[in-house]
Amino acid sequence: MFRGRIANGKAFADPPGDGKMRGRLDRSEFGFRWPLGSLPPRRDPANGEAFPGDYRYTPYTGAASQLADPGALTVSLPMQVS
Repeated sequence: MFRGRIANGKAFADPPGDGKMRGRLDRSEFGFRWPLGSLPPRRDPANGEAFPGDYRYTPYTGAASQLADPGALTVSLPMQVS
């Protein structure tokens, strides 16, 4: 179990943050990233394309993504073949 806050009062893990965490054990320091797929979706400001919530930049244009309006999202599902 981890404590909820570190010595300076900052939250130990910040889910809406950048998804990075550092830990120290003895003299070794370890870096971790955790998946943040449960964050609200983000979108490309130019074309409205939706991306997972941990995408700070859009992978195709490199533009900074914005929080998406959930009612305005269009989700493409893979075609099913019977």
